[in-house]
Amino acid sequence: MTSFIGFWLNAYYSGRFLGYGFTRQSVDVLPYLGVAIIMAACVWLAALIPIDRPFLQLVTQVAVGVVVYVALCAGLRLPGFVNAWDMVRPVLERRLFPVRS
Repeated sequence: MTSFIGFWLNAYYSGRFLGYGFTRQSVDVLPYLGVAIIMAACVWLAALIPIDRPFLQLVTQVAVGVVVYVALCAGLRLPGFVNAWDMVRPVLERRLFPVRS
């Protein structure tokens, strides 16, 4: 509840000064919220896999969460993810595939 009130207050002032109010911000966040809910459901389902070792179960759940979230964001071409990926990709390419001279 406190987070919602804080979001509303911040959105009110940013809407007033920047023309980017509560409604527009909420609409912009909805796709990411949907992806997060789907990811959470997949992680919950992964928790139902009978794994005896808690560490392996944790690793499995984290891996499922990362794969599902990245796949959905990339598949839906969500702007925030695309921008972040465009910044991270060159760094990964340099580290994973260094150019040898």
